[in-house]
Amino acid sequence: ANKIHVMRLFQIMLSDWYYRTKNGVPSVAVAENIHRAIDYIQAHLSQPLNVSQLAEIAGYSLYHFTRMFKQVTSQTPVQYLTQQRINRAKELLAESEMSIDEVLAACGFSSYSYFFRIFKKQCGVTPHQYQERHRSYGKSRRSGEKRKS
Repeated sequence: ANKIHVMRLFQIMLSDWYYRTKNGVPSVAVAENIHRAIDYIQAHLSQPLNVSQLAEIAGYSLYHFTRMFKQVTSQTPVQYLTQQRINRAKELLAESEMSIDEVLAACGFSSYSYFFRIFKKQCGVTPHQYQERHRSYGKSRRSGEKRKS
């Protein structure tokens, strides 16, 4: 009876491994390694980062890291990094008094033209337009809140 249970357990494990391999579902260990790189990205958005460095942090070769990263996040590492930087830029443009140049540096963009192009592509407006729309909304909302009290 025990031999049958062991064989059945082995069959389930083999089936699970085959399904994960065939369907590209990452294991828990892979997801944890990729999330280690994601945590590093979040902590170092303002710094220059490259995929080789992130692969090393996750403990994978560059090729394997890129494949696993896309399985876990549905984005390439470069797409993910860019998206996180744009998200941070949007926060800073709307909620701080920082200039566009300061936001650009704080988000790890080294080129104004690249930042401008990517921001406009993803947000549909320029960084200046985004800042004007969201800062004025935030200010009027905050001053409105002050009047209520």
